[in-house]
Amino acid sequence: MSQSKTINLRHVAPAINLVDSLPVPGHTKLKLGNEIILHLLPEANTIGFKLDFYFSAGIKNGQHPTTAKATFRLMTEGTLLKSSEQIHESLDFFGSFIDKEVSFNYSKLTVFGTQPNFKDIILIIKDILKNPSFDKKEIDLYINREKQRLFVDLEKTQSLCKRAFAKTFWGESHPLGQPSEILDYDALKQEDLKAFYKNFIRPGLQQIVLSGCCSDDMIETIKEMCLSIKTEATSEPELLSDHIPLKGLTFIQKDPSIQAAIQMGTKLINRKHPDFASMQVVTTLLGGYFGSRLMKNIREEKGYTYGIGSSLQSIAGVGVLSIHTEVLNDKWEDTISCINSEIEKLKTQLVSIEELQTVKNYMCGNLARLFDGSFAQADRLQMLISESLDWEYYLKYLDAIKNTSVETIHYLANKYLNIDNFTTIVVGSK
Repeated sequence: MSQSKTINLRHVAPAINLVDSLPVPGHTKLKLGNEIILHLLPEANTIGFKLDFYFSAGIKNGQHPTTAKATFRLMTEGTLLKSSEQIHESLDFFGSFIDKEVSFNYSKLTVFGTQPNFKDIILIIKDILKNPSFDKKEIDLYINREKQRLFVDLEKTQSLCKRAFAKTFWGESHPLGQPSEILDYDALKQEDLKAFYKNFIRPGLQQIVLSGCCSDDMIETIKEMCLSIKTEATSEPELLSDHIPLKGLTFIQKDPSIQAAIQMGTKLINRKHPDFASMQVVTTLLGGYFGSRLMKNIREEKGYTYGIGSSLQSIAGVGVLSIHTEVLNDKWEDTISCINSEIEKLKTQLVSIEELQTVKNYMCGNLARLFDGSFAQADRLQMLISESLDWEYYLKYLDAIKNTSVETIHYLANKYLNIDNFTTIVVGSK
């Protein structure tokens, strides 16, 4: 007969301790041929790798954002030696796949795979980087696919709100204020893509990050590949926006619509400002996690939305604080009133130590999670490369979060959160 076991139920929650430090890697940098920098983030006992290629060819370099995105995405859809189908079948055969990202300052090609197949995978990547064909058939398929996606998006209040906010906030002369239109895809020409590739992507390879398995053979293979790629050092001035956004509320009628989309934003400090990390605490407390004040007020108490969030990002040299949500058409005015009320509370009332501690626990824990493994660390390195920072940034960022006080929250809220400076776009049906 089995004996019963006594279960000790915990009546006191375990102590919560903030992260003491971050596992910041001591990564190696090697200068390869053609002035390309190879960053190594090795991880023991793994055969998997992630290889990131960074090109100084972003949205800001194109005549229109559509050109940069189309060129980079179509690079993998056929070369002078292989069709799109052959490329992807070969990658599948070697257990590899590619991811692509086009941002304001740069474009990134990411390759995942395993060490035994590395040389075969690199041969495919080398062909893609050196010999993209920009086949007319693939261009037409891409254009039709993107136009169809855009037709669907233009029926969504959230998409319309995001597009209208971009135009109003950045100005239509700035690349970030030019969301793609149907006519932009109709105007895409093969020669435009080839010109963007020739002028920016082909000579723009500046940084490579190898994470996971980093064997000597793999490093030599990358060196050999880089010797065959012609690059040029670039020192482009940062494209800053001098546009003054239209402040206040703009309502855009969308019929029929069930929900109204809201986006509010204001220009603030960028990542290199000493207040940036502490302002991230303010933004997180306001609407940056599930237990935030905006979520409690507008989701839990009012029941107006499934979700509402706020964020502070550093984009194109500018800090942008934004708040976004979707609510029923008859609730958007009260929702904006509630948002303004929560901002004013941060300026007039000190937050409790318990609430601030909860936010710090969340932010520090999330930051530690973002350093879990070499692949995640490679993603953190991405920001450092794009912003010309070093790993010390993250350590200072962690310290700033831990040292932010209730008085600091009150001071920064009054210094930076001015309702009158917000651009507010609402798309819905009255």
